[in-house]
This record gives sequence, structure tokens and C-alpha cells, in this order.
Amino acid sequence: MIKLLKVSAIITVLSLTSCGKDLPDREEVKQRYYDAKVSKLIRQREKVCRQDAIEAAQAEVDSLMDRWINATLFDTLNFPNKPSKPTSPEHIIDKVSKFDVEGKDG
Repeated sequence: MIKLLKVSAIITVLSLTSCGKDLPDREEVKQRYYDAKVSKLIRQREKVCRQDAIEAAQAEVDSLMDRWINATLFDTLNFPNKPSKPTSPEHIIDKVSKFDVEGKDG
């Protein structure tokens, strides 16, 4: 029984030492795990950000459409367009001769 235990212990030790060389570098595994977690978090936050932007845009478009519909369809008073401003006449100051009101000879 003791011989069997010793043999199994030796086989276990040998198998563990032979597998140790096949394992990847511990720091490399940590870096890959970290990169995967960061990538997943960035994708998740980007998805949430895009969804928030889409919802805000939809609300803004709905608001604009509502204002446009209310302004055109429910406006019962159709006022005519404002007339254009007429051209101004020439200035007459200093072009017309002055007349004497008080000392009028008559």
C-alpha cells in the first residue's frame, strides 16, 4: 500500500511538472483577461450611449413634428402676408424754396 502511494505521488509530481511548461505566462493571461473586460465594458457603455442618443433624438423629432402640425393644421386664421415696405421718396429739405409768412406783401 505504501509503495502504491509513493508511486502515485511520483506520477502526480511528474505530471504536474510536465504540464507546467505548457501553461501560458501568468502576466499574459492577466493582460488578455483585462483587455477582454475593458473591451466588453466599452461596448456596453457605447450601446447605452447610442440608445440614449436615439431616444433623445426621437423625442426632439416628435416635438418638432408636433409643433409643425399644430402650426399648419390647427391655425384657423390665415393672415395675408405682410406687404413689402415702399421705397422712400426723395428728401425735399433744401430743395423747396422757403416762403415768408409774416412779412407777406399783399
